[in-house]
Amino acid sequence: VALRRLAAAGAKAGVRPEGEGAAEPGAGAPGPKVALRRLAAAGAKAGVRPEGEGRWLVSQVEVQLSSGAANESLDEETPWAYGLECRAEQRGCRLVAENVFGAVAALESTLRQLFAHGGAANFQTLTLKDRPEYKARGLMVDTGRRFIPKSVLFTHVIDGMALVRMNLLQLHLSDFCRFALELPSFPELRQNGFRVGAYSQEDIREIVAYALDRGIRVLPEVDLPGHAAGLLPLRQRGLRFCETAAGKKTRPEQATKIYDDTEGSSRQVIRQLLGETAEVFGPAASRWLHVGGDEASPTGACTAENIAGLEEFVVGTVVQKELGRTAVAWEELRLKDPDSEGFRSAGRTNDTIIMGWMRGTPWGIARRGHRVLAANLHQHYLDYSYVAHPPSNFWYDPSERRGSDAGSCTAPSWEHRPKAFLGGLPDPKAAKLDLAAAQRRCIELGFRCAGVTCKENTCSPREGDPFLGKSPNEESWLKRCPDDDAPEMKERVRGKLLGGVSAMWTDKYTYIYQCGAAHSSWGAKSGTLPGAALMFPRSFDASFGLSLAGMIWPRAAVSAATLWRYSPSVAAPAIDEYAQWLAAYLLDASGVASCPPGCACDELTACERPYPVLFSEASGAAAAGGVEAADGSAEAAADRAGAAAEADGRLRAECFEPASVEARQLGPALRGEARRPVEDALRLCFWRGVACAGVRCAPRRSSRERGRVDEAAVSCALHGPSPPGGPVAAAAAAAAEGEEVGDEVLVK
Repeated sequence: VALRRLAAAGAKAGVRPEGEGAAEPGAGAPGPKVALRRLAAAGAKAGVRPEGEGRWLVSQVEVQLSSGAANESLDEETPWAYGLECRAEQRGCRLVAENVFGAVAALESTLRQLFAHGGAANFQTLTLKDRPEYKARGLMVDTGRRFIPKSVLFTHVIDGMALVRMNLLQLHLSDFCRFALELPSFPELRQNGFRVGAYSQEDIREIVAYALDRGIRVLPEVDLPGHAAGLLPLRQRGLRFCETAAGKKTRPEQATKIYDDTEGSSRQVIRQLLGETAEVFGPAASRWLHVGGDEASPTGACTAENIAGLEEFVVGTVVQKELGRTAVAWEELRLKDPDSEGFRSAGRTNDTIIMGWMRGTPWGIARRGHRVLAANLHQHYLDYSYVAHPPSNFWYDPSERRGSDAGSCTAPSWEHRPKAFLGGLPDPKAAKLDLAAAQRRCIELGFRCAGVTCKENTCSPREGDPFLGKSPNEESWLKRCPDDDAPEMKERVRGKLLGGVSAMWTDKYTYIYQCGAAHSSWGAKSGTLPGAALMFPRSFDASFGLSLAGMIWPRAAVSAATLWRYSPSVAAPAIDEYAQWLAAYLLDASGVASCPPGCACDELTACERPYPVLFSEASGAAAAGGVEAADGSAEAAADRAGAAAEADGRLRAECFEPASVEARQLGPALRGEARRPVEDALRLCFWRGVACAGVRCAPRRSSRERGRVDEAAVSCALHGPSPPGGPVAAAAAAAAEGEEVGDEVLVK
């Protein structure tokens, strides 16, 4: 965003623009001076439209902090409130903030958005008082599957978060593929070859400082006791595991998990691992420590009691008592604890912050006494296409009571919902009861039962999901307790709801499903098979950075707006239009890549165009929309386009070779794939891996008739490998598809 005139405010605050001796961003303490320095540097990169009738430029910003606001510690209680007054006759704005970070939010986000796309104001006066509704406005990125380079975190994650006033970055460090942190005491965890990728301790210090400089805390997550395949090298240290037998079709929640052995060897290793992780991040990053807890179903010796005992040790003994931090965990931690009936659960303490992502809703979790972060997969998960999860999904009221939130009482009422079902069986033994018996059992189960679902007069108590599912052959009765809608309950929920976290999982970038820890049949059922497996190698970090950013933005920016202050008066069409504006704003303001305005994106494509195949050399990094460095200027866009074209030329020269149609080295065309321009077809064929053996390109009919072939008029189809039967069967398939001798075949 062009803010050239705001550079004057840098001098007023006692700083100079970069290039005149100022320190690099992140070198000093966080605060308005650092924010102004960045704005001054941004303003120097691009011009603004001239002042005109009714339009004016800000030439100075006066920043005033409240008394006692010198405290620059950042936690969930940090005040973000500020007031802003701008007047045309003064050509400036006056900013008053309770805290240094409130000033940063106003400077980095509010002023930039007010003066974005041209720079001049279209109002004469502006007075506003602003504060966020929720304390935590977060983004989680999964680096325990596909490693996320530090440069991508800086340019396409943290910079974007600052522009939309997010303040919590959750680093999912461990999962099926790796433990993404180098610890000198644990050299066994270092991955080599294909799976290489981990942050050094210096990397973490830089990430924490870079984020803190922008008002963002960093929350490390070590996922325990499930999702533990990345910790298998610690077996020789004494860490014990439960693993399924070879050849079984293992579900992710049944995959490798840590066993709480009676000798205590697993506990000893975990204590050291969590202690050193917390030390690397330091207290400045976050006083919270995320311990996972998701999808840890009983497996073999890892019974429900064994798992709950280990989690109690991790949460209560290690995190709280020894490290003096607050534990954060996914919703399953409180579901499997024996005390989940009452208000003491999740490691036998109410201090644990619970992230509700599937069955756990803010309402249901808060009424058990826990603080909660909303992370429901329908409104917070970013690893779905824009068709499945459009930006408007992320605009909702997090505190709204959901239809299946479970209460606990002895005399509930029952709300009938025809043609609907509730998910989850809290008591599989009670799966075939009549309605009256199922309702009695649901009352006995307390918080763990949201209602009853029946089909053909056979009923079962159900845990319930945040949303009722549609089912023409089923009907449900929702359990309603007298205090469900009481005013004091609503206040309790709002007091416990800290905010929310949008989650970007990288399952679909793994080279095989869950890096081999679970069977691919479950990925096929859940729609999480890796469709972008060729982006897993580190040699394609640049392409991966573009793809990751396109999945995150602008949807996470809509979520940030939701958590800053939701308004029910704003409808879905307005949100989709706002998301288009946000996509352009993020790129213009700081070179943050996103799904382009008006487009749908997935892991491989943006606006139906495949991402370029960018190699690890400098040219590829430059083409990645700023993986290393970028801005939103026209010159930068031209540079990126040129680098992408260079990468396309290299892809064609090094990865494809021409072949005659008669040789017929290709199989039938891939189903469901549209014909594309040559370079797009080559890109997508590369990303499709072994499923695509090459492309067949043909001039469109009009160009054939004119007797010439225009490169722009050529379209290509993706083809699979040669089918069984070899060239003879392939030739028959070619004839059936209407191939002509003049077509060009490029074999990968």
